[in-house]
Amino acid sequence: MSDKPIKPATSTESQPAVEGSTASYTKEQFLSSAKYSYQDKDVLAALLETDELYTAAEAQRVIDDFKKKEAK
Repeated sequence: MSDKPIKPATSTESQPAVEGSTASYTKEQFLSSAKYSYQDKDVLAALLETDELYTAAEAQRVIDDFKKKEAK
């Protein structure tokens, strides 16, 4: 056996680092979320597909892309 003391795991060593949320959500979950404004929810309601799953980053990209479009 080794004479080296056992080093306890730190919180970053015991769990892998997560760089971004990869969880997927339904359109209805985004619409019921407190994270988004009423205006953002209107955009999501109009542009997200009911039967699809989206990450938070994808939903935010839909909102951002819509806001950048030029009004006709």
